[in-house]
Amino acid sequence: MSQTKLPDSSNPLSDIVGAVQSAVTTSGVGTTSSLADDDLPTFDAVYIFGYVFLEVGQTYKYSGSGDDSAAIVIGDDVSSLHVNWKGTSTSGEGEFGVTQSGFYSFQFYAHNASNIGNYNFEVQNTDGSEMKYYPNVGAIENSLQDTSYVLGGYDAGIDGKEDTGFYPVNMGYQGQSSDSIDLTGINLKATDIDGSEYLSFEISGLPAGAMLSFTDASGTNHSVTVGADGIANYTPAVGDTGTNEYKDFKLVVGDNTTAASLDVTFIVTSTEKSNGDSSSSTIGFEVQVTDNIGNDTIEFSADKASMDGGAGFDTLLVDTSIDFSSFDSNKIDNMELIELGDGAQSLTNLKTSDVINMTDSNDTIFVDGDTADSVQLAGNDWTNTNNTTTQNGNTYDIYSFSDSNGTHNVMIDTDITTTII
Repeated sequence: MSQTKLPDSSNPLSDIVGAVQSAVTTSGVGTTSSLADDDLPTFDAVYIFGYVFLEVGQTYKYSGSGDDSAAIVIGDDVSSLHVNWKGTSTSGEGEFGVTQSGFYSFQFYAHNASNIGNYNFEVQNTDGSEMKYYPNVGAIENSLQDTSYVLGGYDAGIDGKEDTGFYPVNMGYQGQSSDSIDLTGINLKATDIDGSEYLSFEISGLPAGAMLSFTDASGTNHSVTVGADGIANYTPAVGDTGTNEYKDFKLVVGDNTTAASLDVTFIVTSTEKSNGDSSSSTIGFEVQVTDNIGNDTIEFSADKASMDGGAGFDTLLVDTSIDFSSFDSNKIDNMELIELGDGAQSLTNLKTSDVINMTDSNDTIFVDGDTADSVQLAGNDWTNTNNTTTQNGNTYDIYSFSDSNGTHNVMIDTDITTTII
C-alpha cells in the first residue's frame, strides 16, 4: 500500500475526503502495510491508496475507528466506511461482497483537527483467509507471473475515474490446437453439496468442433462438443448422480485456423431439484492457441478486456472513433498496424504513453486511413520529423518521441489529417 502524509492544514473538517484532498502537496511518501496509527499530529492528514484482491462468493468485513475522522473507500460504489468524532460514530463496522473477482482500488483517508489523533482500520475475509494488498499495478502483474491468471483491462466503474475502479482477473491457458489443455483451477461446485442441487453449464467463445471433457463427483467422465453457433451446453439427465460438482476439465480446440486468442465464457447454473429455483454465475478465461500465433487481424471493441496481437505483424481494425482520454490503452498490446475502416474515423488525445502500451518491443506502429480520417496527437513530447516513409505501397508521415528506452515512432498515412495539440 502506498502512503502519503499530507502537511499541516488548518482547513475546517467538513468532509474527511475533501479535507485530506485539499492538501495536495505531499510532505512524506512511502509504503505501509498497516491502516493504524496512534500518533497523528494536530492538523495532519494521511492518504493511503492501493489495490486489494476481492473474490466473488466471499464475504468481507471491515471495522474501524478514528479520531478525529477516517474513511475507507473500496472500488467505485463497492463499499465504504466513515467514522467521525462529530456527526457519526468514532467507530464502525460492515460487511460487503463483489460481483466480479479482481483487484479493486481502495483509498483510506484520516484527518486530525486537534490534539493527538489516531486511526485503526482493518479489512478481513470472514473465512479467515489472508487479505492481499498491492501498492500498484506492477505489483499485481508480478504476482500473476507463473500462474494461470490473466489481468483484464481497467474498469473505471460508474464514475469513470482512474482511481476508483478495478482490474478484473481471469484464468488463462495456452496450448496447440491439437493439445488436450488442462483447465487447471476450474472446479464447478453447487452451493449445497448434499445432493439437493444439480449443475448445468453453457460455454461459449470456442470454434465449432472444440471438445470439452470433465469428470463429475461420482467419477464419471463426460464431454461436450461446441456447435456451429460457438456454444456447447451440458445438463445432466434425470437420475444422474454426481451432478453437484464437475472437475478435471480438459479442452481440445481442434480448429487450427481459429484466432490465436480465444475469450471463453462459462455460465454455470445451480438448480434446486425440489422446486427448480436456480442461480447462475459466470467464469471468464483466455486460451492462447500457440500454433495459430502469427499475423492476426483483431476487431476493436471498447468492451473487450484485451486485444493482444501476440507475435507477428498484427492489425487492429477500427470501425469507430477512439478518444484515448477516456479509453484505457492498456487493453491493446503487441499491435503493429491500426487500420481505420470505412467512413470517417478519428483517434483523439493519443499520448506517447498510449503508443508504448499498444506496441511491442519494436516501438513502432502504423496507422492506415484515408482523407475522411483524422489523428490527434496529445502532449508536448511529440515531434513531427517532416519525413516520410513508404511501406507496402503506402506513404506515411513519421512522428516520433524518445524516452529512456529509446525512440518510438508512429507512421501515419499521409492521407490522414494529423494534428499535435
